[in-house]
Amino acid sequence: MATRRTTRSAAAAARAAHDDSSSATSSSLPPRPLRLRVAFLHPNLGIGGAERLVVDAAKALKARGHAVNIFTNYHDMNHCYPETRDGTLPVYVYGDTGFSSIFGRFHVVIAVFRMVYLALLFALWPWSSTPPGRQRWAKEFDVVVIDQVAHAVPIIRSLTACKVLFYCHFPDQLLAPSRPNVVRRLYRWPIDQLERWSTSRAHRVLVNSEFTRSTFRRTFPNVEDHMRQTLLRELGGQTDLQPEDEPLQVLYPSIDFSRYVTLDDEALEHLEEEGKGEVRILHQLVYGDAGVAAMDGQESNQPSSGGGARRSRRRSDSIGKRKRSYSNVVSQSDGVHASASKHPRRMHLFTSINRFERKKNLRLAIDAFHLLHQRRHEGLPNHASPNDKKSSNGSGSFLPPLPIGLLLCGGYDPANTENREHFLELLQYARSKHMNVRVMNNVLIEDGRSSVDKRRVELQWEHDDQNESEAHAGDNDDHHGSDDGDSSSTPTVYFLRSFTDLQRSWLLSHSVSVLYTPSNEHFGIVPIEAMYMCRPVLCVNSGGPMESVKDLDLALWNQSADEDEMARRMDVGQMNANEMNVGDATGFLRPPSPEQWSSALNLLVSSEECIRRLLLSSTAPLHAPLSIAAQMGYNGRKRVLQLFHFRTFQQQLERHVLRLYMER
Repeated sequence: MATRRTTRSAAAAARAAHDDSSSATSSSLPPRPLRLRVAFLHPNLGIGGAERLVVDAAKALKARGHAVNIFTNYHDMNHCYPETRDGTLPVYVYGDTGFSSIFGRFHVVIAVFRMVYLALLFALWPWSSTPPGRQRWAKEFDVVVIDQVAHAVPIIRSLTACKVLFYCHFPDQLLAPSRPNVVRRLYRWPIDQLERWSTSRAHRVLVNSEFTRSTFRRTFPNVEDHMRQTLLRELGGQTDLQPEDEPLQVLYPSIDFSRYVTLDDEALEHLEEEGKGEVRILHQLVYGDAGVAAMDGQESNQPSSGGGARRSRRRSDSIGKRKRSYSNVVSQSDGVHASASKHPRRMHLFTSINRFERKKNLRLAIDAFHLLHQRRHEGLPNHASPNDKKSSNGSGSFLPPLPIGLLLCGGYDPANTENREHFLELLQYARSKHMNVRVMNNVLIEDGRSSVDKRRVELQWEHDDQNESEAHAGDNDDHHGSDDGDSSSTPTVYFLRSFTDLQRSWLLSHSVSVLYTPSNEHFGIVPIEAMYMCRPVLCVNSGGPMESVKDLDLALWNQSADEDEMARRMDVGQMNANEMNVGDATGFLRPPSPEQWSSALNLLVSSEECIRRLLLSSTAPLHAPLSIAAQMGYNGRKRVLQLFHFRTFQQQLERHVLRLYMER
């Protein structure tokens, strides 16, 4: 049995609650008793959407003054969220067996065994140091929150007096691989039946979306009724429940806004050198040497990116000083940036944020990007030709379009076999599409310090013979090439594994759009992150994103044409930039079709290029219109603040915990 205590005891974890002056508690909220002691039981405290929710939930309750501890089977200090490593949240590790499968099989059995073992230790083992002596852990807590593995619920319910709240991200039996043969079905049957019964033993179940609630009801058709009847008996024979007391309810996840910072030029310039090392490569990729020089507080000796930028310097200062760059249009209402740098882009970068797992369907992003490149750079009809006068900058010379790039980034655990295998599969798949592949790695630099909390991370290119040959195959490579770009160059797909918070903030500040590829995703925290950071998001039209993302309605343009026709009209100058009204849309919801996804991406690029040509022309307006991406980004920020605010998540979670505690 591996046992490790990463922070101080639970008794020292509580602190006084701060007064949230902006919260208005419901009249149904019971008077707050003594500060509650809440334990979270989670199987693997790594990096992912479920782990992020657990950490945010723990932080939310702790900020309200409750004592919070997290118990887990596995916690890698080099692959976890900072709050679980720096002492913000006390973390206890029990049951780290050192393996998660047997010869690549029995993952579910091992996970259930480890979680049951953790629950038994929590309920029975006398390891507490709280007076008057060696009490059981369970006696120190009022409420236990369990997620992912429901099989631990009956143990806590039967052996302790704690109230049990189960957070269902999605029924586990629906996440399991298909069962093509009898042996597989027999193997899963007892596990699935035990999951159904275990879930019904919780005092309350929370789900992350209406989509998950409907799926829960279909998968476990009698569980909700059983929980309701059990609760009515415990409440003394009541005949009905108040809506807030129903045993199955939706609690939308949120994000901690303090972890998301717009990295504009001023913020980048004031970063410590360690922070600049995390994003320098990314900044050079999109803004070139001039952008990096500005970030370092230096004057670049090289010309600014793009021929249009060189021409813009020849304008009169009286006009130039009043004009905004197309990449730094700002909403006057609240100062939200449409893009975070005043330097002209040298690339339109699209970012996909997902773990490297097959079910995330990352090949969809690669396929859509490949088709997008064909649309933009291989002479399809919707691409403006150099002979088209309206595609020039107004001075009679053609303004070449910027190159495009795709960055695939997300959680990557070297100990996870699927992560390793699928990452290599994606590299090979991108190469099979005749695209360049470049890999970035976060290199840990200790600086002579032994503490992992004092580590310094620097982003570097991975040196690989095949990557090197691809990187230098042409004179105009995406990250070493000329500032003007080359519209006929081979597109490049970039890869980044397990990015840092700072890198995520940079990507969400400077990408044109965020791609979210999973189908039937339970909720999807990435679209919320993207919208909060003013990025439009492209999602599959199923699952949780149907509730969080507002789709673009082309009828707003009073056009019967589709996205391809709209993009073509922008490219050839037949559509005025002021006509790009997106209403309240925050992104695109499309079937998992590479053709339809590439059409949506093409519309965004055409809009960016239309604004770029307008602002670099001799007749540029003093007040630039917003591109489609900028409008969607602004709408996205407003939507997140209205529907998915962290304060709302905090209030609702505390209300569930308090009402659960008061039902004793």
